[in-house]
Amino acid sequence: MSQLTIFLLAVALVFVALVFLARRALARRHWALRVAGGIGLLVLSAVLVTFVESERVRRVRYDPPQQPLVIPDDSASLARGAHLVTVLGCPSCHGENLGGKVLFDQPGVATLIAPNLTTGPGGRGGEYSDAELARTLRYGIRRNGQALFAMPTPEFHSLADQDLAAVIARVRRMPPVASTLPETHIGVLGRIGIATGKYRPTRELLPRAAPRPQVPPSGVTVEHGRYLAHAICAECHGSESGVAPVPAGQPPRMDVLGGYELPALVRALREGIAQDGRRLGPLMRPDRVGQLTDEEVAALQLYFRSRLAGRA
Repeated sequence: MSQLTIFLLAVALVFVALVFLARRALARRHWALRVAGGIGLLVLSAVLVTFVESERVRRVRYDPPQQPLVIPDDSASLARGAHLVTVLGCPSCHGENLGGKVLFDQPGVATLIAPNLTTGPGGRGGEYSDAELARTLRYGIRRNGQALFAMPTPEFHSLADQDLAAVIARVRRMPPVASTLPETHIGVLGRIGIATGKYRPTRELLPRAAPRPQVPPSGVTVEHGRYLAHAICAECHGSESGVAPVPAGQPPRMDVLGGYELPALVRALREGIAQDGRRLGPLMRPDRVGQLTDEEVAALQLYFRSRLAGRA
């Protein structure tokens, strides 16, 4: 049974209960007032169920195991962490200095805040232990266990321990930024979306996460390309197989990228220009994916080709 079906059933049950409680008062009114009263009770039922269900989803607390990581401090690991922070898109959401920013702001829907991750005033960096930060990245939950709604949780979940530790090491060494931002606010339409299942916590997407390797792959190999694709590309392009058209304005499925020759893929990633010469949308950011190394791009192209050929 879908979340929308459950929502509608709940509204119907609350409506019936309210009508039962108000039946005597409604019976004494003119028929037009009874109709208006019934509509009012229906609206009230929807409002009550929306608020209760959206709060329930937002306030549920999860307690996945904390997995201690050894956070490195050598120069090679810190350089690796800086590279991963960029290509994984952390600055895209949290700002170039990870000082936080308004990620999404649509009246009536939500104002989503990507918090300040540094240790500066208003920052969250000093609040989380390394294990708590790793759990947040891997499982899409806050320090208190409540679920997040705007994190690439499946992508971080599939990172090898070594790479996740390098990411945390880089975040820990970002200069403190003074940035006090408002709290995330969910509007009426956003609450309806949560209550009906349109907007889901990102932890519910964990089943699509790729298996986590013991050691990060490297070299121009299909395995390395698969690892990068699921960590970087799947957030927008999905991991499902197929080359069927998608709705206008949406990124193509990952298999379509198998049709790119290596020079064309390099151009797409670093200049934002498709193989047919089209300017790609704003999600294809050269300041992010354009920072992939030549080896990483070649590994991605090899993996995309293997998917298209049905071998991945």
